[in-house]
Amino acid sequence: MIKSWLITTMAPFYGTEQYYTAFSSEDPLKIKEVQDWFWDEETENLWDMYSFYCDDEFSEELENWEGDEDEFWQQKHQDWKEDCSINSEEMPLEDLQDYISGGPKSENDLPEIIYDERK
Repeated sequence: MIKSWLITTMAPFYGTEQYYTAFSSEDPLKIKEVQDWFWDEETENLWDMYSFYCDDEFSEELENWEGDEDEFWQQKHQDWKEDCSINSEEMPLEDLQDYISGGPKSENDLPEIIYDERK
């Protein structure tokens, strides 16, 4: 039986939650197809959207960095990805609309669908 799921991702600090929908018979985070592309892509999106909040901290650390600047940024980027989180929760379809930024525009409106076995 196919179930509806809420997928929640978050950058390494509070207030950065992003919400997605999946339709699958099992936890979508256990599906290799989802693991292979979504998490990598999503941590990049979180970096693009929220890493600037760390600019002051990163700048101070960079001043004391002994190595190559590119190496510093690669390390910060990797640390960021490791500190991001992802969760899944089975949820009734009608409750998913509560997670749409700005509220649903129609009765069929859902957070972005990242995986769908209904097709």
